[in-house]
Amino acid sequence: MLDSDRYSGRIGLLAEGDDLIRLGAKYLGHSVNAVTPAIMEQVTQMLIAQKRHVKLFHHDEGQDLLASGEIDLVVEYNGDIAQVSWRSSLTFIPMARGFVYLIAIVDWFSRRVLAWRLSITLETDFRIEAVEEALTRFGAPDIFNTDQGSQFTSMAFTSVLHREKIAISMDGRGAWRDNVFVKRFWRSVKYEEVYPRAYSSVSEARASLDRYLTFYNGRRPHSSLDRKTPDHVQFNQPLLAAA
Repeated sequence: MLDSDRYSGRIGLLAEGDDLIRLGAKYLGHSVNAVTPAIMEQVTQMLIAQKRHVKLFHHDEGQDLLASGEIDLVVEYNGDIAQVSWRSSLTFIPMARGFVYLIAIVDWFSRRVLAWRLSITLETDFRIEAVEEALTRFGAPDIFNTDQGSQFTSMAFTSVLHREKIAISMDGRGAWRDNVFVKRFWRSVKYEEVYPRAYSSVSEARASLDRYLTFYNGRRPHSSLDRKTPDHVQFNQPLLAAA
């Protein structure tokens, strides 16, 4: 993507000098653990040639600029690109007795929940159903980001992404920056919806979460979106008053 005109002038590279060299080496297909002087020169020349495509180098507010629309891509050293990309994550939802699992497919740029599913087990089917719904409704993203949990690395799950020719990006172990926004999302879901309630059944949990996520997408303003809602950013809809 760095050497195409698709995002020309709207890319942010969040990396220090050494990290930027390693990022470039990874982009060119080299091992980041063995950057030779020849590779360093190759990367340097590539960055010089592609400088016209990059709006900013190393900027602590890169994600904020992405959310505001000033740039379209944020590329960090781990290679994750935060646009035209989805993030999938799994959490457990406590009920009055026991708990269930909730998976959400979230658009990285708009923060919109594209699809979600509840399940009483960690079987693969409900995760695939959520992805298939998001694909049907919104088309395929360029990149699909998850953590490295087995629920996202199974052949059944990844084959869906390969079928659609979607690049798979998995967070490095312990790389907290990779999933900070989805952790904030789960915190909002749990503190604003789940914890104040004690669902007595799966059907009650599903209905209540459906109401909350509709509110989350359409009426809840987000500070990271300049007080806009995910629906407003995703579809350029008028802002609705939060109930």
